[in-house]
Amino acid sequence: DNYRVRVMADRPARSAIDSLLTSNGLPATNALHNQWEQKTLLGRGSGCGRRHRPCAIVQRPTGDEAVRLEAAKRFALELSIQRALQKQSQHNQDQQMLNMRRAQAQLLLSRVYVGGIGSDANEEALRRAFMPFGPMRSLDVGWDPVQQRHKGFAFVEYDLPEAATLAIDSMNGVVLTGRTLRVSRPSNVPQPAQLVEDLVQQGGLQSTVYVCNVHMDLTESELRSVFEAFGPVKYCALVPDPKRPERHRGYGYIQYETNQAATDAMGSMNNFDLGGQLLRVGRAITNPTTLMPGLAAALANQPAKPAAATGTQAAEPGQPPPAQGETHAVRCGFSEL
Repeated sequence: DNYRVRVMADRPARSAIDSLLTSNGLPATNALHNQWEQKTLLGRGSGCGRRHRPCAIVQRPTGDEAVRLEAAKRFALELSIQRALQKQSQHNQDQQMLNMRRAQAQLLLSRVYVGGIGSDANEEALRRAFMPFGPMRSLDVGWDPVQQRHKGFAFVEYDLPEAATLAIDSMNGVVLTGRTLRVSRPSNVPQPAQLVEDLVQQGGLQSTVYVCNVHMDLTESELRSVFEAFGPVKYCALVPDPKRPERHRGYGYIQYETNQAATDAMGSMNNFDLGGQLLRVGRAITNPTTLMPGLAAALANQPAKPAAATGTQAAEPGQPPPAQGETHAVRCGFSEL
C-alpha cells in the first residue's frame, strides 16, 4: 500500500533504476516483472504478447515531501493560468491592432482623386456623376479664393472602399463638360491593389460581390432571381435605410457558393440596365455583417439548401436549353421594368 508504479520507457532511466534497486537489496525491474507474471499479478488482456515497458517502484511521498509536492502543484497550476491569461491578452491586442489596420486601410481606399475638371463643371455636376457608385461621405473641391473658381481637381470620399474602386474603374477617362477626367487613388495610398487583396482574403469575401445603384422599387428576392443565373446564391442582402427600415439604400451584397460564379456576375452584370438604372457591380471589400448586424444571425438560422437546387431553370421538353451566359433577368422579364 505504500508504493506506486511509474512507467519508464527509456533505457538510461531503466539502467539507473536497476542500479538503485540492486544497491538497496531489491531485485531489478526484469526480475520484478517476472515475479509479477508468476504470481499472476499481470493480467493477460488485449496487450498480451507486446513488449512490456520496464517499470519501477517509487515510494509515495509523506510528511514534508508531500507538502512540498502540493506546493509545487499549486505553483505549476498558477503558472499555467498566468500563461493562459497572457496568451489571451496578447491575442486580444493582436486582434485590436488588426482591426485598426483594417479600418485605416478601408479609410484610405475610400478616397478618390479627380483631376482634369473643366471650368464649367460645378460641385452638383460632380456629385451626380459620382453618386451611382455608392454612398458618398464628402466631396471636397479645390477652390481658388482669388479667382473665385475651382482649381480643376477634387477629392471624393465614400463610405465604402468598394464604391471608390468602382468609381475609379468607371470614371477614369470619362468626358465631363468637355474635359477628360483623371480619376485615381490619392498619392498617399501605398500599394492599393495589395491592400484590397488583403482585405478580401481576411474577410473571406472571394465569392461575394458588391451591387449598387439598385432601383428603389426592387426587392432582395427580385435582385436575387436576376443574379442566380450565374450560380447558386447563399444570400442577397440590401442595406436598409436607418430612417426608413422598410426601404433599402440602393446597394448591397450577394454571396455565391463558388468564386467563379462571383467572377462571372461581376463581368456580366456591371452596367446592366435593371429597372431603368445601370447596376454597378464589383468586388466586395467590406464584410456585410459589419453594415447589417442582423445578417450574421439570419445566416446562422438559415436552413441548409438541398444539393439538387441549382438556381437555373431546366429546359422544357422539346425545347433547346438556355444559351450559355443567358441571364435570368431576361427570362423573368426584368428587362421590361
